[in-house]
Amino acid sequence: MTVPQRYRRIAQPGDCKLSLRSNDHDGWLLLDGRTVAKTNLPLLFQAMGWTNPTAQLPDFRGRLPAGVSAGAVVGAASGGSTVTLGVEHLPAHAHGYTDSTAVATSQSGGLLSGLAPLLNGLTSSAASKTTAAAGQGQPVALPMPPHVGIGIFIFAG
Repeated sequence: MTVPQRYRRIAQPGDCKLSLRSNDHDGWLLLDGRTVAKTNLPLLFQAMGWTNPTAQLPDFRGRLPAGVSAGAVVGAASGGSTVTLGVEHLPAHAHGYTDSTAVATSQSGGLLSGLAPLLNGLTSSAASKTTAAAGQGQPVALPMPPHVGIGIFIFAG
């Protein structure tokens, strides 16, 4: 790979940059998850401490860079684009209701005998009940914040 002299003074193998370019250029490789060979990029492999004959570049397509914190590995992907909400994530609440029923008994005779079932022997009962569990536990897609697409590159040397 031919690298212009101006980049040899500025960038070191393993350095990264953001660019509006979308393809490899002047020693810069797009971080798109591809596998690269040590024979083609010896300076990058040396700078990164990679000893295998091939290595996989990090894939930044559709991802955001984040500063490395304790326990994280530089170049390793983490995070996700969905989250599954469980009952433990919902505010404490109940879905109780009262199931009321009325029972009427029939009385015979009299002018109002047709209405007797409604007027005589009317009793009621109520039982507290709860609804059954609901939901399917499907992941919820996280919205992507407003953004501009940009290429993330690594200098191969």
